[in-house]
Amino acid sequence: MAVPAPRRPLRAWRCPALTPAPRRADSGVAELTGLPAAVIAAHHLIAAGNTYPAATLLGRYLDALDIAWLPDDPILVDAFTLYATLRHDDRQLAAARYAEQASRRLHTELHPRRLAAARVLGNLLHRRGHFDEAITVRKSILDAHRQLDIPPSTAEAHSELAASLHAAGHCGEAVRAADRAWLTWQNHPGDDTIGQPILRGYLRMLKSCGRFDDLADLLCEISLDPAAAALALSMRSGDDTAYLDRHQRQVCAGRESLHASEPGRSQPHPR
Repeated sequence: MAVPAPRRPLRAWRCPALTPAPRRADSGVAELTGLPAAVIAAHHLIAAGNTYPAATLLGRYLDALDIAWLPDDPILVDAFTLYATLRHDDRQLAAARYAEQASRRLHTELHPRRLAAARVLGNLLHRRGHFDEAITVRKSILDAHRQLDIPPSTAEAHSELAASLHAAGHCGEAVRAADRAWLTWQNHPGDDTIGQPILRGYLRMLKSCGRFDDLADLLCEISLDPAAAALALSMRSGDDTAYLDRHQRQVCAGRESLHASEPGRSQPHPR
């Protein structure tokens, strides 16, 4: 039996199978030769807060394409990865799936394009309630960031995995993943835009799972760690800030002598 030829990347964006047939100038369909520039322009529009024009621009190139028959191409992966963050319909998940699957065939597991596509897919799967699949995708992202040894990214990957585990009902695994995310951030504090959601997610998870002793320990650690205390004060969520203000001092005041002689209290205890 003949072996089918492997799919090849697009060459100079002139593939007849992908280029729409000539249409009238007012049809709103763009030639794919302009897609690389459109992706760059869409990034600039998004950075300026103009997400709707960015989605419209990319839609002129991508909406007419049959995703099921697309070849594996880096430019298409970039375009559909970005497009998946802008759409809010059934095509959104299809775009993310194509980008992630094509990137896996094109690149090794540590390639930035593959990681970006996987993260978008993981986020969409989580938001749409496909938690088991989101867990699988997010575990692969975490494994890659561990190999890259970039602590802020590893902490963020732990936190996102924890959210999916918690949503799927795996409280024990979720708390352990959130704990590792927080410990990684504590040991390598960096951008508050990463630290805030990690801390916020950990607080809410401990409350939701009924881990009140662990929550009390975490509040004490926050009060004793200057970087963590500063991060907690910078959080803008009213619920989280009110909870910290209401409980932090009284909980720590009642627990300080209880744990004063325990070794390693500056680190989250293993679970």
